[in-house]
Amino acid sequence: MEKIGVFICTSCDIGNRLDIAELENAAREQGAAAVYSKEFLCSKEGRAFIEEKIQQDGLDAVSICACSSRVNYDVFNFENVAVDRTSLREGVVWSRFPVGEEGNILEDTAEYVEGVSFKDELMALAKDYIRMSVAKLQSYKMPEPFKPEEEISKTILVIGGGVAGLTAAIEAANAGYEVVLVEKEKELGGFVAKMKAHCEVNHPYKNIVPPVVGELISQVENNEKIKVYKGATVASISGMPGLFNVKINVGGKEEEVKIGSVVLAAGFKPYDASKLTDLG
Repeated sequence: MEKIGVFICTSCDIGNRLDIAELENAAREQGAAAVYSKEFLCSKEGRAFIEEKIQQDGLDAVSICACSSRVNYDVFNFENVAVDRTSLREGVVWSRFPVGEEGNILEDTAEYVEGVSFKDELMALAKDYIRMSVAKLQSYKMPEPFKPEEEISKTILVIGGGVAGLTAAIEAANAGYEVVLVEKEKELGGFVAKMKAHCEVNHPYKNIVPPVVGELISQVENNEKIKVYKGATVASISGMPGLFNVKINVGGKEEEVKIGSVVLAAGFKPYDASKLTDLG
């Protein structure tokens, strides 16, 4: 990025424990085009201040030297501007204190090692964080969205015509999407269609009821948005999401369709009941 702005927050103990003027100089020496400090950058006024300076200085990237990137990520988000977060609050002033031999907290002016105060070490750390942030933004390039030459397909392919596949097809069609449903058997219904009855699918789950799959099949076959291939298999899928090329084998002949996304709803088989003998 060409024009990088550095914004240093002075609140939350940052201004009390760090020399803000020195931090500003470190940012300029690293190549920042504009450097500002202000209290409560996360406030409404603070965000407005940053937006004003972005427009005023023509900044294309900003380093927010304040709180951790784990918080206020929605506040420090600016359109068409790269943002890096430098954690001076959690990463520096809130996590490092000079501790005496008895475990008591000392003043920052206390010696870290002979001739070096704890504040000197604190400042060195903060400066390094700011330098790294600016260096990162200097080599950063805004990502460009992929723009396919072909029109993105929103048609959904559902593989499998059992309860799961039928339900997926119905819900997708109800949401307004075109659906292609492929079932390898000559009839829809999957494994459930071979059953005479099963436990009810709603409360109280105690009674035996006729298979519900018949109603699902009727809804699918009478829905104009769902195209059904029976006795068919998917020969191949190539391409990428939104631009899949799918070849469907129907009676020895191949048909090619454009698909946006795929739902795999095939492969149901009963659970091995021999593993459930402890249940009676």
